[in-house]
Amino acid sequence: MTTKQIEVKLAKFHERLDALKSKLYEAECEENRKINNMGWGHAMRHVKCTISTTKSDRIKDRIEKCEAQINELKAFQSEVRTKQNKNKL
Repeated sequence: MTTKQIEVKLAKFHERLDALKSKLYEAECEENRKINNMGWGHAMRHVKCTISTTKSDRIKDRIEKCEAQINELKAFQSEVRTKQNKNKL
């Protein structure tokens, strides 16, 4: 893989990471809205008094995976650069 290809992949991962962070923000806003819409007596009338956070949890997992891929690609990029520098000498 060339350095240009690595840079393109890194840019795509950063775009994906930004999109995931905006989705996470929207999911957390939706969760807050649901919490705020619960009335005072809601817990007394219903057994389930908490909302589901699976959507934001899944997005957080995807963000962690994306960040791990970015770190792996950066490490690979540094290895490629050191090999190229050694070949130039």
